[in-house]
Amino acid sequence: MKMNNCSGLLLIALSIMVLAACGSSPAPTPAPVPVPEAVKDTDMFAGASTYTVVQGDTLAEIAARRYGGSNMYYFPVIRLASMAVVTDPDLIEIGDTLIIPNLELTLQIDAAKVLIKTEMNRIADQYVRQNKPIAAARLRNLANSL
Repeated sequence: MKMNNCSGLLLIALSIMVLAACGSSPAPTPAPVPVPEAVKDTDMFAGASTYTVVQGDTLAEIAARRYGGSNMYYFPVIRLASMAVVTDPDLIEIGDTLIIPNLELTLQIDAAKVLIKTEMNRIADQYVRQNKPIAAARLRNLANSL
């Protein structure tokens, strides 16, 4: 009888330890990239427009519609301009108002390109952790081409 009680307690203790180790908290989201003073002083988002998120939208799809299908991986530009409402590039909410920069004008600003490269690489790191290697590679390739 004593042996069964000990075995039962051991089984319960192991179960609790396994549950605690698994946890249910989501992986931490990396902190947003701070906007350097050099960029704040430029007109990085000259000619920007706004867009209100509707059901089914993603930043990549919005970038593809606004910048052309082959430019969907420029979605970090929208995320940077919309930092106040977009803390995670994979989570946008219906009703959010996003700032959509004029990509051509923004990419003419050297300080903006540095910030965009940094953000693309930060999101690529996040995608590697989320087991999205193709998206991570495409973001890194685009960042390296800037």
